Amino acid sequence: VGLRLGSDVQRAPSDADDVDLVVGQSPAAGASIERDGEVTITLGSGPEQVRVPNVVGQATAVATGNIEGAGFEVVVEQVDSSEPDGTVVSTSPAGGASAAQGSTVTIKVSNGDRVEMPVVTNRSVSEALSALRSAGWTGSASDLVQTREATLSPDLVGTVITQAQPPGSEISKTQTITIGVGVLGI
Repeated sequence: VGLRLGSDVQRAPSDADDVDLVVGQSPAAGASIERDGEVTITLGSGPEQVRVPNVVGQATAVATGNIEGAGFEVVVEQVDSSEPDGTVVSTSPAGGASAAQGSTVTIKVSNGDRVEMPVVTNRSVSEALSALRSAGWTGSASDLVQTREATLSPDLVGTVITQAQPPGSEISKTQTITIGVGVLGI
């Protein structure tokens, strides 16, 4: 038809299926152009890359709005965490990373099931149980497993000498806790 393809090929964001396919032209289809006129084409470069917002620490509803507002789909995944129930603990891809606009960002949201294990050594069993309850542990007294730990010190009899879960570690609110209670002996 007597038209020439312009040497200046442009690139523009497109659907993933349109990468390297013509997604636009100038002049537009149906426009009048002189014989031997030049047509410039635009090829698809794939979805636009957008920075994922950092939403860690936000409530689920706020984080979802922020991510959707940036042009992403959102999938919410519940995870065990010591963060308050409903708080975002991480995202995939991570906040600050670039991802294709319209792609899915998974937000991992705390179900509030984890608490920090307190120090329970050098306390009576009832004091250890109180410390666990104060930390948010909701297990029953039968979930506090007591093993016998031999000691030669009368001051340590009836006192928690060891704890299986280290202080500062994350434990489930209902998990079984094992403590070693001092008994006189070798």
